[in-house]
Amino acid sequence: MFLERDARFLNVLLVRIGLLRAGVPWLASYPRGTLISLAIWQAGWGMVILLAGLGTNPEELIDAARVDGASYPQRLRRVSLPLLSPFPTVRAMNVLTTSTPPEWMLLAAVILFTILLLRLGKALDEAPKGGSTVLRAVAVERAAGIQCGMTGRQKIQQALSRDGTPEIPVVICCEEVFVRDHWGEITREPWWAREDADLDRQMQWRTDAIRAIGQDWFEVPLCTSRTERANVSIVERGGEAFRVDRLAGMERRLERQRVGGWDPGAANHSVRPVRVPRTPEEVDEAIPLPGGEDAGDLPSSGRADLARALLDGAAGELFPVSHVSSPLWLCYGLWGFEEMMAAVAGAPDLVARACERFLARSLERARLAAALGAEGIWIEECLTDLIGPDAFSRLAAPYLRRLIEGIHSLGMAAIYYYCGNPAPVWGAILSLPYDALSLEESKKGFRIDIKEVVDRVGGRACVLGNLDAITLLEHGSEEALRAEIGRQISPGEEVPRDRPRPRSILSAYSPRSRMPSAARIPLAHAAVMPRLVPAPSPTR
Repeated sequence: MFLERDARFLNVLLVRIGLLRAGVPWLASYPRGTLISLAIWQAGWGMVILLAGLGTNPEELIDAARVDGASYPQRLRRVSLPLLSPFPTVRAMNVLTTSTPPEWMLLAAVILFTILLLRLGKALDEAPKGGSTVLRAVAVERAAGIQCGMTGRQKIQQALSRDGTPEIPVVICCEEVFVRDHWGEITREPWWAREDADLDRQMQWRTDAIRAIGQDWFEVPLCTSRTERANVSIVERGGEAFRVDRLAGMERRLERQRVGGWDPGAANHSVRPVRVPRTPEEVDEAIPLPGGEDAGDLPSSGRADLARALLDGAAGELFPVSHVSSPLWLCYGLWGFEEMMAAVAGAPDLVARACERFLARSLERARLAAALGAEGIWIEECLTDLIGPDAFSRLAAPYLRRLIEGIHSLGMAAIYYYCGNPAPVWGAILSLPYDALSLEESKKGFRIDIKEVVDRVGGRACVLGNLDAITLLEHGSEEALRAEIGRQISPGEEVPRDRPRPRSILSAYSPRSRMPSAARIPLAHAAVMPRLVPAPSPTR
């Protein structure tokens, strides 16, 4: 009734009466609530047997106990329930009322574990890892020597700790890009659902994505306000989609995003601003300081509703993460490539002023992410391998340090992604206080060896790997991919136990068919974080 998306009574009923657009994978989206409902439902037939059994007890024995002065609870416990021993379910309740706590715990664990294995069946495969884990099932699994399985959140939290994690988490570092390029394989919602203000539709496609991708973190979304949701809708006309804002009296035609993001027939892509800031005043005008939205206002405005619904449902066992850009990388959007490089070389004070203001905006985004429930921030850094080490140390590193320290002050982990060849700026990169380091894969004329990176980091932080996104992940064989995964994981297993344990992560793009699933390699544009001992084979 609960566990299959399309064919069960509850989903069919709710869809036909208009409360749902499509069936909901209840176990995947609401694992705790589903298990509680199953446990309550399971108890019903036991109560039927109990009532039937009580009706067969000899009245003379109960009357004799009453004459002897036994109260009703005493008669129930000492007379009625022991007389029901032939009934297995009631015998189980008898153990509950008369035996020692360990005996009851073992019996209760067996009963609930049986519900999980028999009643849930294959639907367990749809749940987020650990989403259906309950204490009694854990007790049975541990007693039987079975590895229970950590939640995605637990895996990543452990991977970010000094001890590392015994299980391998898998994540998509650029989730938005992956979802854009694999939309039809991830969800049956229309392509424009990503821009729909409707909370139910947002929940549907995001839940579909969580189930289809199988990763261990998710990006916490900042949704539209309740006022906007009440006045904004998307309508389809003539094969096109339009976003209609009834409050503002405006309508905008939506364009479907291209796979890959770029127009293959267009010229080289670059930001080319109409007005290039040349003075401090023009920089200040172009980069307003934050102040429009306070993190404390998110719950009251409804902007946190989607994040909370996901954390309470489909993403409840996943590690919540958000993204910000480094202050220097944001300068590309202000000046474009050519003007940015010229400013770095000829007007560093002007660039520093822009970085100061961009830092305030990135910190504000981090504060909003923390208010939504994020536990980690992915910091994107691009193009800075094209400036010299001195410029990086002056215009990038100081602002990154302050950004990371601000993220830490909010109680979140900082994951730093440096795009490009790190060789000229290794000293500055290693001086930063991030919790995890990500480097680009070796496909642009330079090579990044993970063993060398692990040795440089020395166990101070996680290290993201660099699988070749095209030659290996898109076109390579399963055997080649497995071998490369093992090669990139192995540096963490070779470090002596008396040294801090490095935690490694593998990163790369992947087609949808190479995403984690049973009997598939657990890797996409992914992060894999094993600890220093051979990790068990992933089951995701």
